[in-house]
Amino acid sequence: MIKPNEQEAKVLLIALSLVIGFCIGVFSVSPQVKEKNEQIDELTEIIEELLGRVEFPNKTNHPNNLHKPRQ
Repeated sequence: MIKPNEQEAKVLLIALSLVIGFCIGVFSVSPQVKEKNEQIDELTEIIEELLGRVEFPNKTNHPNNLHKPRQ
């Protein structure tokens, strides 16, 4: 088996450390991202429900109305 010299061993060690650090970072952030996405979905549902309860005059200022009111 070919043994790497000292410089090659350092490069391999640094590369392996970077890969391990990246994997640890990704897996530790994943649950936080999932939790935030669930919170965003919940808030979006609440906003849609509240908008559904409000009666807008002639639907002219409704946020989903893309047409300008007639003047």
